[in-house]
Amino acid sequence: MPQFLLIALLAGFPFFSRAENTDNPALIQLEETLQRRAEFTQKRNRKISSLRSLLLDKNPGGEERFRLQQKLWEEYSTFRIDSALYYCLQNESLGSQLPNDRYFKDAALNLSHAYILAGMTHEALLLLDQLEKQALNEGQKTAYYSSRLTLYNYLRAYLSKSPQLANYQQLYHQYQDSLLSQLKPTDVIYPVIIAENMMADGQIAATIPILQEALSKFQPADRPFAFTAYTLATAYGLLGEEDKQIQALALSARSDIENGIKEHAALRELAILLEKKGESESAFYYTKIALEDATFSGSKLRTFEIGQILPLINQSYINLRDRRKRIYLWSLWLGGGFMLFILIAFLFFLRQRKKLQTAYQENQEINLRLKSSVKGLAESNQLIQTKNEQLAAANKQRETYIAQYLKLCSSYIGKMDHFRNRLRNKASSSSMDDLLKVLKSKEWIEEELLAFYRDFDQAFLDLYPNFVRDFNALLKPDAQVHLKEGELLNTELRIFALIRLGINESPQIAEFLRYSTTTIYNYRTSARNKAAGPRDLFENQVKMITS
Repeated sequence: MPQFLLIALLAGFPFFSRAENTDNPALIQLEETLQRRAEFTQKRNRKISSLRSLLLDKNPGGEERFRLQQKLWEEYSTFRIDSALYYCLQNESLGSQLPNDRYFKDAALNLSHAYILAGMTHEALLLLDQLEKQALNEGQKTAYYSSRLTLYNYLRAYLSKSPQLANYQQLYHQYQDSLLSQLKPTDVIYPVIIAENMMADGQIAATIPILQEALSKFQPADRPFAFTAYTLATAYGLLGEEDKQIQALALSARSDIENGIKEHAALRELAILLEKKGESESAFYYTKIALEDATFSGSKLRTFEIGQILPLINQSYINLRDRRKRIYLWSLWLGGGFMLFILIAFLFFLRQRKKLQTAYQENQEINLRLKSSVKGLAESNQLIQTKNEQLAAANKQRETYIAQYLKLCSSYIGKMDHFRNRLRNKASSSSMDDLLKVLKSKEWIEEELLAFYRDFDQAFLDLYPNFVRDFNALLKPDAQVHLKEGELLNTELRIFALIRLGINESPQIAEFLRYSTTTIYNYRTSARNKAAGPRDLFENQVKMITS
């Protein structure tokens, strides 16, 4: 499922107060940390900007440039994977020109890890296979085994139902042992690898004190805190201690957020556990944030994992919202009945008082009140009928989009399965060149993009059927947008349709429409220049289109 569609679906639901977690201190602290996500992200951006400024201002060459680009790769690796991949490729090119081949090997190892994070497992495997393990120094061997371990861990997640899973499990544990042989007890990752080995051997309870001691040496702001707490949560989960597992995952997720990490897993795991405990609101909220971060970072694995759990959590949240809606409606009916009783009692009291007056005055006043009541009731009935019609239309539209969303999910799952079978048949009956030719072809994705944009255009125009007319009304007469035959929206209209939906950033729009950020900026500037009114108010006027 396209990432922007997932975000749009998640963003469409309001959030109630998550008071159900107030008795858990770790979750309370996590909630407070999540409220400051933007602050931690800005801090990470400032650090990266500082490094980039050094690179641009100094414009160093040779080893100093390699080291600066190495630091940028390290900062981007858990933040923006595409940028991390860029600096890895830059260092690979630079490393091949330096006299000491250590730099080239370091760059190749970093590049293999970046390929894995970007979901390019085939490229990572080819690159690792090309490295001569015997020619690596001790630090490079550690990085080599770490990349291998990460690669097979990702393949286990991607292909959890594949016949190759057992082979990937075996390779994972093999390289886990190899990595452990390279590590020193003082290395921060050492207790985590030891604990994973012990868990694989069934010694789960014995890992708890090891991981707790390792965790006590760090603060949440320290990077090792997150993966140590995550491993501790895994151990608690295997022991069936869900409350302690939730607490450890909350600590891990909090550390990730405080460090501005966007490529993380703890928050998603936490959402799954809270969903099992019936805390659908928090589960939905955490899933939304995890998906936003996965989309921002470009992590293919994290987006894939969230896509697996989203339908269940989404449905639970809808059920919770419907239950609360029924309670709210019952409260309205009971409140209305009580108010009606008070009104009747008050009118009865007035009627008794009026019996003391003359018959003529009593009849006149009663007639006036009856007429006023009838008119008020008629107006109230008309208003209620209008509101009911609006509510029915809104419910019908919601059901239509939910059905469309489920149909789209089912369609993409079927297409992915068809593509997987096609690749499997190619792999079985053709050469590797044929298989690579299929993988490199963009025909399938381009067809899917066209279909997706058609669905988006239709869904958007269902919401705003007069959008094209109202958009043209904001432009000069000689700058009107004219659609070709068969077009619902063109690129320019699609850009401003996204802006109307609240997607304002050019990089987000560029990723959605598969254009460069510069192209999107040029479209927006061109449209503002054609505005009939003030240029600086044009986009705000587009956001106010309601029909």
